[in-house]
Amino acid sequence: MAIPAKLMGDITVQGVPVDVDRNTPGILAIVVLDVRIGSDGRAHGFKVKSGDSQYVKKAEDYVRDWKFFPMATTFPLNVVFFNVKH
Repeated sequence: MAIPAKLMGDITVQGVPVDVDRNTPGILAIVVLDVRIGSDGRAHGFKVKSGDSQYVKKAEDYVRDWKFFPMATTFPLNVVFFNVKH
């Protein structure tokens, strides 16, 4: 699954379906979400598993407009925020 990155000022955000090392240079924060996907392929809810509270809303907003494969399930997702100047 190709997941687009989005530029938010000096920060880039991208969802990755695999674990990410928090010590990777340039990473500012990681928000781990369980995304509830409806049969229409849209995100219908989020359960925050971990992450810095100042980034949670940004992570949910980033994922909310995605169109997933319609599967009526929950999808674990790591949303990574990183500094593009690094």
